[in-house]
Amino acid sequence: VVTIRIYDFACQLVRVLGPTAYGAGNLFGDNATLASRTWNGTNGRGQVVMNGAYFVIAEIRYNDGSVETATGRIAVVK
Repeated sequence: VVTIRIYDFACQLVRVLGPTAYGAGNLFGDNATLASRTWNGTNGRGQVVMNGAYFVIAEIRYNDGSVETATGRIAVVK
């Protein structure tokens, strides 16, 4: 199960994508799960976010209970 959290530069949670379950060996899912892993640049209330830097934390929870976390940065430029 993958959950993606997006935070603004003030470390305030902007949006949560997921959680989305993927089958074993299916790293990127299929078209049915595309919308759940694509950020359209809006916050949790559906409002378009401002230009700027955002932080992304992806959490992957495996069936055996283990968890992996990946972090990154993205920019919104309109």
